[in-house]
Amino acid sequence: MEKRIRYCQYCGEPIKNENTLFCEKCGKKLVEREVKEYVPEKSDDQIVYHKNKYLATILSLYPGLGQLHNGQILKGLVFIVISLILVNLQYSQLIGQSIQDTFSWLSFIFRVYNMYDAYKTASDINRDNGNYFYNENLKNRILANKNGIVEKLHQLDITISNYFHDMDYNGKKTVSVGKIILIFVVSLFMDDGITYLLHVPDITWDNFWYYAK
Repeated sequence: MEKRIRYCQYCGEPIKNENTLFCEKCGKKLVEREVKEYVPEKSDDQIVYHKNKYLATILSLYPGLGQLHNGQILKGLVFIVISLILVNLQYSQLIGQSIQDTFSWLSFIFRVYNMYDAYKTASDINRDNGNYFYNENLKNRILANKNGIVEKLHQLDITISNYFHDMDYNGKKTVSVGKIILIFVVSLFMDDGITYLLHVPDITWDNFWYYAK
């Protein structure tokens, strides 16, 4: 008979000691209602994570969505904020035309990089079958810098990813589509707020081509 394994409800870490009160990985307190107990059909090595790199690239036409599709929630949020700021600075009345032109180029470069990053990350996930739940390539640096800023960012990434991911009974983590849609809707309101703060004029049919230059 296969041994039953418990998993932390917060981060999915297998609980090796049945009497432990805290998860060794994320430090969360374990109580009966916070811990799943089941017989997994697949081991961690058998779980296949696959991302559509072309879909990730297309979603990146709206910066950050490709990263969210790949499961990199914190990176996606950062990319969305950076993009909104750069786009609005192109038209801000608080700065001169030459600076606006500079931000136009920066916005274009960032959009291209954003699409490349989404494509490359999806390809890396498919190649390495990586656990995209959080940024795995930070592990070595975290081990050498346990109390530093890298560790704090890593823990923040885990916390955010926990909220925006669902886990099936096999322990496989998937992005919560409903919550990602919520991020997109919130970003639209953020855009309005940034537009107001940076004094971006309303773009109408009468002045569209003027600002589109």
